[in-house]
Amino acid sequence: CWDLISNMEQTRAIIIHESPNEAEELVNSLRNSGQHVRSVYCDSEESFSDAMSGNSVDIVLARPNIPSVDIKFVIDTIEQSGDDVPVVVLADSRDNVAVVEHLKAGAVDVVSVEDLEHLQFAMNRELSNLQERRFKSLLELEVEEVQKRCLLLLGSSREPISYIMDGMHIYANESYIEIFGFDDEEEMEGVPIMDVIASDDQSKFKDFFKSYQKGENKTASFTCHGQGNKEEPFDVHFMFSSAEYDG
Repeated sequence: CWDLISNMEQTRAIIIHESPNEAEELVNSLRNSGQHVRSVYCDSEESFSDAMSGNSVDIVLARPNIPSVDIKFVIDTIEQSGDDVPVVVLADSRDNVAVVEHLKAGAVDVVSVEDLEHLQFAMNRELSNLQERRFKSLLELEVEEVQKRCLLLLGSSREPISYIMDGMHIYANESYIEIFGFDDEEEMEGVPIMDVIASDDQSKFKDFFKSYQKGENKTASFTCHGQGNKEEPFDVHFMFSSAEYDG
C-alpha cells in the first residue's frame, strides 16, 4: 500500500494497458518529462479491483479497447468505492463519437496515447483539481470538529445560550431550556422566541426584535418578563449578537 503524500509530489497512478512493456514506456516517458509517477499495472478487471482496494490512488490512465477491462467498469468501480479518482482515457485516435461516450461515462479527458504533452497537461490539471478537492475536504472536517467542540462548550456552559433564526429557536443549551421550563432540546427546537416572552411584554419585545434584526438598535440587550412553560412570569435579560450556526 502506498504512503499518503499530502503534497502530491509523487503521483500514484493505475495504468490499464494491453501491453506491460508499453505501459512501462509510458511511465518512463512521464518520469523523464518531470512527472514523479509511481504506478501499478493492470490488464484485467480483477487486477484493477485489487489495485483500487489495496492502494491510495491519485489518477487512472486507461486504454479503452482492452477486451478484459471495460472503461465503464473502471469508472463504476471508482464511484462505488467512494474514492475521488479521475480517469484519463488513452485513445488511439480522436474519434469524436468515442470521446463523447467516454466523457459521458465519467472520464475527465480523452487524449491520444501518442500525445505526451496533452497527457501531461491533462494530468497536471486533474491532479491540481484533486489536490484542491482533498484540501477542501480536510478543511470541512476541521470545521466540523470545531463546530462539535463549540456545541460541547455551549452545552456545558452555565450561561443560558440559544440560537435564533427567523424568530425560531434552532438550538438551546440545557441552562436556557431549564429557565423557560422545557424538558429537552427537542421540545425547545422550533419554538418561536415570542413564546418564551410573557404576554404583557410581547408587543414591546416584538418591536425591539424587529429593530434589532434591521440593525436599527443601538443596544443588543432587552429586559422583560419571560415565561415559556413556567407558571409565573420572571425577570429575564436577553443579550443578542450575530452568529453563524450549522447544526
